[in-house]
Amino acid sequence: MLVVNDRVRTARVKHFYGAEPADPRLCHLVPDITRKPVPAPVDLVVAAAGTA
Repeated sequence: MLVVNDRVRTARVKHFYGAEPADPRLCHLVPDITRKPVPAPVDLVVAAAGTA
């Protein structure tokens, strides 16, 4: 189900915005949350949001 969801989201972004969703230039922060316990990336995002 996740693969299908990602495929649909990618197609939608490409169609409506002409952009590649995996392009890191589209985001200010791209944390790799697969290598940390859950609270660490959450704290990182919260801290980054507070400085914007």
